[in-house]
Amino acid sequence: LAAASSPSSSLTNVRDGPEAAVYSLLERVLPGTSSVFDFQIEPCATVDSNDNAGDEAKCFAISDVANQTDAGAQIKIVASGPNELASGLGVYLREVCNMTI
Repeated sequence: LAAASSPSSSLTNVRDGPEAAVYSLLERVLPGTSSVFDFQIEPCATVDSNDNAGDEAKCFAISDVANQTDAGAQIKIVASGPNELASGLGVYLREVCNMTI
């Protein structure tokens, strides 16, 4: 039996790992656009305050890599975790694309 086409079939380029949730979120909000984004999780600098000494900072960085790679991704968001990746995506859509979601 051939597999029937379903809405989830558009998620074929969703990667595994903790970033997968953010790719899925992006596909729900803007179907077909996940190939334009490159989400990566990397640790940030540690927090030096007395309250959170030694804790990892929560952060994200957004960069335009359209001219730097042939992989197809144009927007790279690097963050300390999946929640921060989603926050970075929200900031990009709101501040650069002038969208509200």
